[in-house]
Amino acid sequence: RDIPTIIYLAIAATDLLTSLLVLPVGISMAMERKAVMFGSPFFCSVWGFTWELIPYYSVFLVFALSAFRTFALLRPMKQMRRRVVWRVLIGYLVFLIGRQLIGIFAGYSHYQYEAFSGYCWNHINHTNWQHTDAFFSFFQLAFPIIPLVARYFA
Repeated sequence: RDIPTIIYLAIAATDLLTSLLVLPVGISMAMERKAVMFGSPFFCSVWGFTWELIPYYSVFLVFALSAFRTFALLRPMKQMRRRVVWRVLIGYLVFLIGRQLIGIFAGYSHYQYEAFSGYCWNHINHTNWQHTDAFFSFFQLAFPIIPLVARYFA
């Protein structure tokens, strides 16, 4: 498959997952904000973890598609290898997952259901982690630019 097809499939899978993740919230809202599916701490953690990861990855995929199209227009005779695309796509996903897992396994954050919002939130338990989390949040938005631009100018 060509590069745009790979990215379009990843975008479609991300959109499907986003749509499926809304269902438990809808059920919770329909049941007067009771923690129907979110009553399980495991489900709450997995759902919250995925819910925080998906928007960043979705935006990244659109960015990657735009970047690869731009590179194709700027250098039409240079063929980009699929291996590079897969490394960038999987590398950013690993980075996002690692960022979330660091806080959880270090005991600095946990997911908890809040009736007001109708879903599970990531609660930060440690003051120092708030600063680290803010740094990671900035870095996870800026990080995708680095490998894509570096690959283009290499």
